[in-house]
Amino acid sequence: MPKILEDAVNRIKAAGSAVNPWAAAVASQQKAGNLKPGTVEPTKQGVARGQMTPAQREAKPPSPPSARDHAAEMVRGYRAK
Repeated sequence: MPKILEDAVNRIKAAGSAVNPWAAAVASQQKAGNLKPGTVEPTKQGVARGQMTPAQREAKPPSPPSARDHAAEMVRGYRAK
């Protein structure tokens, strides 16, 4: 069983949820793209996330600059000339 799935099942069991922890974990991990649809086989993303610590999984990657940020930078550069 993939590490990411084990972690999800353990979190659901620890929360004391009334739902089936295996079904809930598989469904949520397939929806997140960590497991291939209809299986418990991990995707490349699922393997990588299974090797991360919980803190690393929660950390969000920096978002790329928006078009608005780019336009503001262009205006600042123009005004500086």
